[in-house]
Amino acid sequence: MDEREVHVLLTDLSKNQFTGAIPSKLGDEGALRGKLDMSKNMLTGTIPTEFGRLSNLLAALTLADNQLSGQIPSELGILRLLRGSIDLSNNTIAGTLPTELGKLQTLKELQLSNNLISGSVPSEMAEMTSLELLYVPMLWHQH
Repeated sequence: MDEREVHVLLTDLSKNQFTGAIPSKLGDEGALRGKLDMSKNMLTGTIPTEFGRLSNLLAALTLADNQLSGQIPSELGILRLLRGSIDLSNNTIAGTLPTELGKLQTLKELQLSNNLISGSVPSEMAEMTSLELLYVPMLWHQH
């Protein structure tokens, strides 16, 4: 059998009743290309920083409607080829928005609503020149 690299172009793992943490192995370079959808499961824990390794491969990331917590990893700012969307809505993600998200200049949609994000929108996000849709929880400046 011919040994060739296998690349998954659309990984739809939504609505599968998965539980537990997202495996960091999904961030192995070359494992995924295109879109990753793990929405509407029962995933817990944090978003793996290893997703940053998919910088030249991932076009869209959907982790909405889970029970993810922790902060948005700054490594998501490395995903500069994202042309679709990042949807992290309906989780319990907390903390402030990483300034590195401003590097996602080709991103069209960023959905972060229904999370526990606080602080203000970083000025670096003005660099997201392709952004057409932005859903964020009501952010406030903490004194």
